[in-house]
Amino acid sequence: MDHQYLDWYLDIARLLREAGVNTEVYLENNKLRNQLAYADKKGFRLALIAGQSEVERNVVQIKDLSAQTASEFPLAEVVSAVKSALEDSIKREAADGT
Repeated sequence: MDHQYLDWYLDIARLLREAGVNTEVYLENNKLRNQLAYADKKGFRLALIAGQSEVERNVVQIKDLSAQTASEFPLAEVVSAVKSALEDSIKREAADGT
C-alpha cells in the first residue's frame, strides 16, 4: 500500500461501507502480489487496486479474484461498479456450483 494515498483509500472504503459493502483496507507496505494473495486467502471476491497512476486519473481497478479479471472505473462509479462485480461473482459461483 502506498501510504501517501491513505486518505484517498479510506475515502473509497467509507463510500463502500456507507453503501453496505463490507470493506477492508490493507495497511501493510507489501508488494501487490502479496496483497492479492492475502485477499484471496481471506476469501474476498474483489480487490480494488489504485496506485499513483490511478489516483492521478481518479480511477480504480476492480479485480475479480476468482475470475482473474480486472476493469478500470472512474471513482464516481466505484460503488455501483463494485456492487455489480459482486453480483456477477455470486452468480458465476452459483452457476459453477462452488
